[in-house]
Amino acid sequence: MLKQSSNTGLKFLAGLIIFSPLIYSSAIMNMELAQEMYFFCVSIILFFIYLYRFKAIEKIGLNKTLIVLVLIFPFTFFTAIFNSSSSFLILQLTKLMVPFAVMLITVFLFLIFGEETFFKVLSISVVISITLFSLLGLLEVYGIIIIKLPTIIGPGSTLGHRSFAAEYLLSALPIILILKNYIQKKQQPVLMIAAFINVSFLLFTRNRSAIIILAASLLLLFLFIAFQKGKRDKIKLIITSAAVVIVSLLFALQPVKGTQRPEMGSTIETFFDTDFKSNNLRLKFWDASLQMITSKPLTGIGLMKWSGYFPKYYGEYFDDKNIYYVQSIHSHNEFLELASENGIVSPIILMLIIFVIAISLWKKAKADENYFFILLSFLITIAFSLVAFPLHKFSSYFFAAISAGIALTVNNNESKNIIKTKYNHLKYVFLFLLIIGFIVSFIRIKSEVSIEQAIYLKDRKQYVMMLQKLDEVSQILYPFDPARQPVDYYRGLGNYFLRKLPEALQINLEAINSAPYNPLILRNIAAIYYAIGNREKAEQLYEDYIKLFPNCINPQLNLLWIYDENKEKAKAEKLLADLLKKAPDNPKLIELKNKLNSN
Repeated sequence: MLKQSSNTGLKFLAGLIIFSPLIYSSAIMNMELAQEMYFFCVSIILFFIYLYRFKAIEKIGLNKTLIVLVLIFPFTFFTAIFNSSSSFLILQLTKLMVPFAVMLITVFLFLIFGEETFFKVLSISVVISITLFSLLGLLEVYGIIIIKLPTIIGPGSTLGHRSFAAEYLLSALPIILILKNYIQKKQQPVLMIAAFINVSFLLFTRNRSAIIILAASLLLLFLFIAFQKGKRDKIKLIITSAAVVIVSLLFALQPVKGTQRPEMGSTIETFFDTDFKSNNLRLKFWDASLQMITSKPLTGIGLMKWSGYFPKYYGEYFDDKNIYYVQSIHSHNEFLELASENGIVSPIILMLIIFVIAISLWKKAKADENYFFILLSFLITIAFSLVAFPLHKFSSYFFAAISAGIALTVNNNESKNIIKTKYNHLKYVFLFLLIIGFIVSFIRIKSEVSIEQAIYLKDRKQYVMMLQKLDEVSQILYPFDPARQPVDYYRGLGNYFLRKLPEALQINLEAINSAPYNPLILRNIAAIYYAIGNREKAEQLYEDYIKLFPNCINPQLNLLWIYDENKEKAKAEKLLADLLKKAPDNPKLIELKNKLNSN
């Protein structure tokens, strides 16, 4: 162990790491990048002040099965070599470094602190951070704004984003129960108040998945308590937990002004309503994912290409407005998305990792209930992964990665399923992850700032300066904007408006490799062919486009114009009749109709 003075500083830094999912920056849109950068910065400080000079007496024991599966998992993404997405492989592998780094720092802190101190530091840090977070959220519910946020909240932000806040908060709630074992009896009412604040805000988010998973988690908790505790302790903990949830539920029944679901009743009514927009979209996402898996079960469609393939299966969902506001970024089921992009081996290995973590924590929970609370936190994240995409968000998978790190640690007295390694070896592996992670985070943040500036310049039609800013964006580590729009889309757009048509065409053709059925890029390619005088190719592409996206009117107007120029009267009349049914009041259509009638 370290000296007590050093231990105090280590506890403080460990607590700062727990705050990572709450980091917010107005300088960038994708808050996950800020959270990861903060995590790496604090971890590097912790490493050089404490971990680097710590002397382990004996080798570190790790769960052999888990470490083997974790090392195998990255190789499941190498199907990218066979599905034309190898350019994204480096980015994918660097993304995996983040949860691996969280796992390893958990292992080190567990080793240095020891079991009891580790759980105490973890639970205190979590309770403080999530209670402050929930308190801000509750004040906002009542119109008291402490932190003024922009109208559009970037992806990954726990602040101001209802769904992301719920995923983060619910996975942290079981850790509150750990703290009850490390505080005095007179402090327990304070802990109950903290629990009330957190559960209340969770319910105020009106997140349907969170409410269902909360109910399932309570059932698991009560079953565990019933089989693990003495009679007196059983009744006390069950009554206390139930009381906090019931009081929080009654408090959260108040309507929330200015939200999509102001009342709890309106939230509950939509649970299984297949006509409700969110439910209907999820069903489409899952159906499209299954079709992708069926088409290429072994290799997948390609890394990070789910968003670019979804329109192929549900093109009728898109129209002239919503093609600019992409909602189909992820499949809202991590396992389906993994299988569709990388083949079926990838989700199978992930499920094995989940199973091994769960079994490891469950075995430890039989002797120490703290491990059950960690297991419950882990299972909550996995439950969210069936209906959302928590494994793509640092704040959502953060506690799951900590749970995995705890499962990875093994007592050296155990003789089965253990692999021993020297502390120094593991230390330098961790340092490698930190350095690479910091560099990658820095490059990605710099790229995001540059693309935001480029979009700002695009809106002001300053295309030369826009392209200069886009040149600063890393094509390897930042190929997509936060909405999964290929950065090449903006490069092609800038060149198009500067009338550099050959360059614009080449860039858009490269962009289509990243997102094969992206409606904006496909539309732009057809427009460029028309602009360079290749009307035959433009006509063919527009006709293909209409088959994919029948509700996008503007490309059909362009095609109607081409039919008129090419004197294809029969095709023009047929398309005009169809458009008059779809958009009879469209001013451009009326203008074209008058022109055709005058010919």
